[in-house]
Parts: sequence; structure tokens; C-alpha cells
Amino acid sequence: MPKDGRRPDNGDETWMRDMAEGLSRAMHREQEAPSPVAETVLECLGPERTVLDIGAGVGRFAVPLARGGISLEAVEPSPMMRQYLEGNVREAGVGDRVRIIADAWPTEAAGIAEVALAAFVLQFADDPVAFVRAMERHATRRVVVALHVDPLWGRFRDVLAPLLPPGARRAGDASFKSLLTALIEADIVPDVHIFEQVMGPRWSSLDEAESSLKRRFHQDEPGQQAALRQILEDHPEFWRTPWPVRAAILSWRPPG
Repeated sequence: MPKDGRRPDNGDETWMRDMAEGLSRAMHREQEAPSPVAETVLECLGPERTVLDIGAGVGRFAVPLARGGISLEAVEPSPMMRQYLEGNVREAGVGDRVRIIADAWPTEAAGIAEVALAAFVLQFADDPVAFVRAMERHATRRVVVALHVDPLWGRFRDVLAPLLPPGARRAGDASFKSLLTALIEADIVPDVHIFEQVMGPRWSSLDEAESSLKRRFHQDEPGQQAALRQILEDHPEFWRTPWPVRAAILSWRPPG
């Protein structure tokens, strides 16, 4: 993540709030069905039961892990995400087990843990290999990285294409293949576990979807807003129907 503490292309504060609220909802849903990411972390822990959660967001993984008695450091650069993270930590009553670090990765403020976790944030790194090498230096037993295999917007890429300027590339759009290839070329050969998760529906109404996407894609002109409305009316499945998305968990033992 950039050292200015912001995720690339995160839009305005309202969009970041939308994202934080969506992640919080996902976290509460996963209380009923534990995430494979959290389960992998649990399998990798030793007697100390310590985790460094990099790009912790709203605490989607940090909070349930802390509920299980694990001590964590949660690194999160976004002030908006940290507000939700702090609230979720308080609500769960695990403040004594979660230390929040307001910084971007890598940071000297982080300590050493048995497991270093980066869930769905590596695609934002300017240098993914340097990112995970720093993780290795902070992990004694295992490095765990979760990535999207299928782009979150993948099935609607063509639908949403008119909203983007010609040649535009969304930040965070680095592919699973490119990231895995970069690691292998750096002599990091991880164990790979692919799993499927259901995404959405993210919005409860067409108006809510329109408002959120207008901020996401900076559709400020009347003509742009009309085009966005028409896309959503023509493709109600985009905002109304859940869809399956594959994700991957990469894990390996740090050198040394």
C-alpha cells in the first residue's frame, strides 16, 4: 500500500464508508460460517497464538480470531477503516487482544508474530514481492496471503466498461495469475488452496446501487448519471443477485 496511507483509487470518504460497511456486513455473516482464511490461520498457529493482520480493514479476520483467544496486531492505514475496526473490536469485547497500528505496510511499528496475514490487499501493493518479503521478516511460522482469483467485477466488466475512461485501469485490478507468477519468479513457491465464496447482493435497491456506483466511478455529469441508471435498469442481476467468486489462499514458511 502507498506510504501516504491511502488505498489507491479509494474515491472520496463516502465511498470508503460504503466499502467499510460492506466489509462489516461480510464479517458478521461469516460468524455463522467461518472463513477459510481464518481457518487457515488457525491451522498455522503455534503455542504463542499471535497474528499480524496487514491491511486489517474493519477487522473481518482480526475480530473473529481475537474472539478465539488470539493476540493480534492489526495494521490499517485508512482512517475510515480504522473507525469501523475500532468499533467492531469494542463491540466484540476483544480490545485487550487487538493492537491497532495506524500505518501502511511495511511499518516499523509492527512486531513479530507466528503468522503474518494479508487478506485481499496484496493487489494494491506497488511492489507485491517487497510486500511479502516484509511479511516474511515479521512471521516465525507462516505467511498467509488471500487473493481474489476471479475479479470482483469480472462478470460485469463489459457492463461497467462504459463508466470508465478509455484505457483506464482500476487500481487493485492486478490478477491472481500475475501476482502468483511474481511470487514464483522471486523463488516463493506457496501452497495454494482455491475456494469459492458468494458475493452480494451488495445493495438493497436500484437507488442505493446507483448512489454508490456514482461515487465509485465519479459519474458527476447528468449524461453520465443517466447512462449509469440505464445500465442498472438493464442489468438488475448486477445489484440484486448473489454470484460465486473464487478466491485463493497462498501460504508458505518464511525463510530462516
